[in-house]
Amino acid sequence: MGISQSLDISGIPGGPVDLTLDKDDRTATEDPAVDLDNDGSADASYSGILRSGETATIETPSLATGPHTATTSPTAGPVDWTLDWTEIKALEDPSVSIDGNTAASYLGTLREGESATDPITLNLGSNNLSWGATTAGGGFSANVSWAEVSHTEDASVDVDEDGSYEINHVGTLSPGSIQTFDAPGLTRSTSQLGVATNNATEVAVEAQYCEVTQTENPTVEVNGHETSELGQLTDGETVQLDTDPSWINSGTNRINVSLGDGTLSADAPQSEVDLDYQHESVDNQTVQYTAQRWTERYNVSRTWLSDQTSASLTIPFKDTVLSIRDVEKRVGSNDWTELQSSDYALDGSRLTVQLGSINKNTEVGVRVNASRVRVNNGSIHVQEATEQGRKLDTQIAIDEWSEDSYIQLPQREDNLIAYAYNESWSGPTDEMRVTADGERRLRLPNALEGGQTRIATIPVEAAPETGDVVISVGQPSATEPKFVVQPGQTQGDDVDFTFTGAADGTDYILYSQSNGIVRDSGTAQSPLTLSDDDSDETLQFLVDEGEVGGPDDDTGGPLTLGNAPAVAVAQAQANPLGALLVAIIALTVLLGAYWAAKRRRRPRKGWLGDIASFVSTEVVLIGLSIIGIVAALRFNVLALPRPALFVGAVFGIELLGYLLLRYFGYFDWKIYGAASAIVAIASTQILVPEAVEQLLGSNALARTLPLVAAFGMYILYRAVEGWRRGQVTEIVVGGSGGDDQN
Repeated sequence: MGISQSLDISGIPGGPVDLTLDKDDRTATEDPAVDLDNDGSADASYSGILRSGETATIETPSLATGPHTATTSPTAGPVDWTLDWTEIKALEDPSVSIDGNTAASYLGTLREGESATDPITLNLGSNNLSWGATTAGGGFSANVSWAEVSHTEDASVDVDEDGSYEINHVGTLSPGSIQTFDAPGLTRSTSQLGVATNNATEVAVEAQYCEVTQTENPTVEVNGHETSELGQLTDGETVQLDTDPSWINSGTNRINVSLGDGTLSADAPQSEVDLDYQHESVDNQTVQYTAQRWTERYNVSRTWLSDQTSASLTIPFKDTVLSIRDVEKRVGSNDWTELQSSDYALDGSRLTVQLGSINKNTEVGVRVNASRVRVNNGSIHVQEATEQGRKLDTQIAIDEWSEDSYIQLPQREDNLIAYAYNESWSGPTDEMRVTADGERRLRLPNALEGGQTRIATIPVEAAPETGDVVISVGQPSATEPKFVVQPGQTQGDDVDFTFTGAADGTDYILYSQSNGIVRDSGTAQSPLTLSDDDSDETLQFLVDEGEVGGPDDDTGGPLTLGNAPAVAVAQAQANPLGALLVAIIALTVLLGAYWAAKRRRRPRKGWLGDIASFVSTEVVLIGLSIIGIVAALRFNVLALPRPALFVGAVFGIELLGYLLLRYFGYFDWKIYGAASAIVAIASTQILVPEAVEQLLGSNALARTLPLVAAFGMYILYRAVEGWRRGQVTEIVVGGSGGDDQN
């Protein structure tokens, strides 16, 4: 590359000039630059010209480790360069791991003397640390430092110093964290608290309580009239104080509240109480109330003190009513008018009557006739009502009736079994269906429109646990009620039968007249509840260990050939000692008469002699002895436990049979063993029917009667056969000596 220059020559004007120029070529370098990282831009450069022999030293930026290519780019001229460097040790991307997981790291290069700080999380206990780097040029050191922070673990507090901890916190509590608990048992006398933690960690406990004063003997004074509640009111407790409307004055009324008796100390918190006081202006109102077992009647008159745009009157019935027969209204002196069903609404035991607009000081009367029974698909009217509080005995007339009609009876405190009697129609039958939720429906299947009947109850309640039960009453009794049980829509439902007329302290049994067994037993304690299921049978409450039957209770019904066994068993079950006494007396009389008849061929000694002969027989003596023992037990002269009586009775019967058979010479071990077994089963059935029922089923008596009858026939046959073998034919031949006469 050449450089041009301009020359100025001066001389004689017009004269010639000879000029010769000689030059020497010199080489130089202009603006040399070096690229070391091959990025196209100079990493080191010199601005200017370097002549031959001249040098320039330039510092370059730091070089990364690894190979590098140097590229020179001068503006002009050649260039020679020499690269000198000093090796510097450094770390690239160092990191620290805890238990194999990276916990801290630094992206970049750390030269000697440089450091980086990164926070890490240490676990409680031991931690295994390791470190590394992408490029480690020289030494590598890591310094882990931490500040120990103590946490509280599983803190517990004993408040009342009884050795058990009432407050427990499971887990750790970091410094500064607070947990709040209720402190049961903390009193004003508490002086210290027992504290325990896990691993002997520390915890601070602070107990706070607020001193309060209980409300005692609160008294409210209304215009000088006091009403109070004696005693203390606990926090949140509410009591209602009795007042009298006559205490209220027209105009201003003064209410004072006083608490305690004035002995509270000056530094104690003051007693406090919330008072909810209200009274309303009273309109003039009069109420006439009439109640019968099936009917409630109200005659209410009311006068409002101000105009009413939509007046209403609420009548609270004493019991839940099932239907409203009629509602009438009278305004002022006008006539009574019947209201439509849309003008009133019945909700359980509350009737609300809408009266419309009423002028002030106008008297409005409302008459309500409510029924505690509801007739389904029919109608009745009461001809003779039963007064409230008396036993139900109401006469009704049938207005409308159909096959599916029934009378729904009220659910009262005494849900007794109802029945119909004195029906005016032929073939009268009735039944009451009782459901588990207490609903009672009385059906009169053969009732006719225009007919009449009376409805009454027996002192028995039926309460099925599930489903329903159907009950009918044949001949009612108040002392030992009897009724027929049938299953309802479902069979096998358990039923509780409650005898409300049971005498306290008296033992009763629930006896099945149909099956001849005792279903349940118990002692009456106002009242008595015994249980069975809804199987088809006739049940009766009977006095246990007492007299059965009487002029009024019709125990067992009329005696017929068909029910004689059941009646006999019922009598024996209710009074086993009496039945045993009668049986032994009858047996003694029969055997004594038989024995006396055998001795009739002996010379007679008159009636006294015959009686002495009768009494002196061994059979009669044994029988009289047994009669004396049984009579002593029966009339409480000799008292023994029931199990002892049972065992003694069976053993006595067996012994008596053994002695009689041995005495008459008919003893046979086979016959005696079979007879003893039958006597034991029969005696057990009479005295403890539950035991035989468990072995032979519910119809144990019916199952054993054929066997007993067959064996009795066999005994009779053997007796007749033995008697016939014992007959001796005597032939008496008389004659006289010497003569042979015909």
